[in-house]
Amino acid sequence: MSIGFNWFKKYRIINRLPESTLFDWYGIEYLDGDSTSHSAGNIIKVQNLIEKYSGKRIPTVNEDFIDSVIYKLDLINPEEMVEICNKILANTECDEVDMRDRIEWFKKLSEEGYYLTYDFE
Repeated sequence: MSIGFNWFKKYRIINRLPESTLFDWYGIEYLDGDSTSHSAGNIIKVQNLIEKYSGKRIPTVNEDFIDSVIYKLDLINPEEMVEICNKILANTECDEVDMRDRIEWFKKLSEEGYYLTYDFE
């Protein structure tokens, strides 16, 4: 099973239904970025490393919880993510779980000013 991974500089919450309906259904649109998919097992390894060295996790976005166009994601600032990645890369643990390349990539994206999220699956 693969899960979406997103990197972006901005995002926008959008109402996916016409204003004439009784219910709202919101979604997210990532701007100035791209996406790919990662395996659930690798996501767990990366998230565990990030949490161990920072107490945080890359946000997982569940569109079902977005309740208005002013909804805010709890993102890790790119500068902070660079620091987190540096802490992880300074240790051999990322090699032991074979995630050095992934952490280096996340660091590079963050150095370029991108925010990171995973999709909820």
